[in-house]
Amino acid sequence: MPGGRESGRRGPVSAPPSTDTSLVTVIRAAAAADVPQAAIVKARGWRTSYAEAVPPDLLAVFSDPGHWLTAMKRSLGSPEEFLLVADDGTAVVGMAQGTFAPEPYLASLHVVPERRNQGIGALLMAHVARTAMDRGHDSLLLDVVATNLGAIAFYARLGAVASGEHPAVWASGVTEVRMVVADLPSLVRLARPIG
Repeated sequence: MPGGRESGRRGPVSAPPSTDTSLVTVIRAAAAADVPQAAIVKARGWRTSYAEAVPPDLLAVFSDPGHWLTAMKRSLGSPEEFLLVADDGTAVVGMAQGTFAPEPYLASLHVVPERRNQGIGALLMAHVARTAMDRGHDSLLLDVVATNLGAIAFYARLGAVASGEHPAVWASGVTEVRMVVADLPSLVRLARPIG
């Protein structure tokens, strides 16, 4: 996959992404210059998706982009981890992060609120699925906070099936739903190009 672009071509890290839906969105491996924007996307995702689901003190931590920077930078240097970005040519508008070892696991997927419901999340998922297949895997695991019904429905539309619930390891009192995508080729076919 192609790397990132020169840091001089991108505007300030805090610049809001465009709401122009005619922009072509490219899914690619993140470069070091993308990490600050990807961290902002993830932090915004936490703030907008989990305000009612997690304790306020924990939400404050997870809504801080600085909290995510180290793990994202580590992903860049690891052959077993991935950090993907959705880039619309003006900003990073989505991100996906996880690992391929010992089996593919999607730890995080977020799209900025103003670009949701445009197929960007599905494209990110399809890219993860394609890469997992290229590495010889046939399924993908992920966990979703049980109260995040929108995310559960999104993953179900892409072929994920709930396989049970468990307490979240990152917060007491939060339940997660384990979901499994067992048909990666179908997931890849479901994603439609954007732009």
